[in-house]
Amino acid sequence: MISIQRLNGVSACHMCGRCAGYRNAVVLKARSCNEEIVEYGAQKNNIWEIRLLLYGMIGVAIGAFTWTINPWFVHFKLILAKWLIEHDIFWPLSNTAPWWILTNYPANNDSLNWIDGFCIIVYILGAGLLFGVFLSVVLSLIATLMRQKLVLKQHLAQALLPIAAMGLFLGLTMTTVKLLQYDMGILWQLNDIRVFFVFVASLWSFYLGIRILSYYQPSVYQWVGNLLLWSLALMPIIVSWLLIFNVL
Repeated sequence: MISIQRLNGVSACHMCGRCAGYRNAVVLKARSCNEEIVEYGAQKNNIWEIRLLLYGMIGVAIGAFTWTINPWFVHFKLILAKWLIEHDIFWPLSNTAPWWILTNYPANNDSLNWIDGFCIIVYILGAGLLFGVFLSVVLSLIATLMRQKLVLKQHLAQALLPIAAMGLFLGLTMTTVKLLQYDMGILWQLNDIRVFFVFVASLWSFYLGIRILSYYQPSVYQWVGNLLLWSLALMPIIVSWLLIFNVL
């Protein structure tokens, strides 16, 4: 059973609306979408949700959407392939993986070998670990500077939800947009629209971070340090998406 009286968010609710007007005890009304994060985010202490956000929705997502365009990925794969050839290990270079594990359509010149699959997994998990650890360290520094420790860290991490959600949206629509381009030709100003979405989501996350930090009443010196660290946390995410869309 859900305690409607203590419900501050919709994560445990199906939003059916049937509770509205029940015994004149519940009234549904509009509210800011930031309220649940800024005012009630400190009450959420599920560390696994925060790890999913930092390592999964941000880190793994960026890795999954950048491996096809990152020259470091190609360089890493060539180094590994060269080492295998020098040691007379050739089976990872063959296209013997079934289609339900790796893409294998030789007739369409679209095949991945075992070394491709290994490098993709390493790259995606590595990106998830790199971004997750970096963001976790920056958030821990902010919490230490504010002398709030884990409470502020988990609260402030929720301010990254807008830019994480926008990244997933833009990444998952890349294939759809590519198919539309094949059918309809060039979609004008596409990158400008994508950059606009990234810009809006970044400002939204930055604004939420400021609201959350002000909730803990920092001093002037804490304000300066926290804003610099919060900007540092957002910058790699923004740069990664701009690189994906060939803006930088």
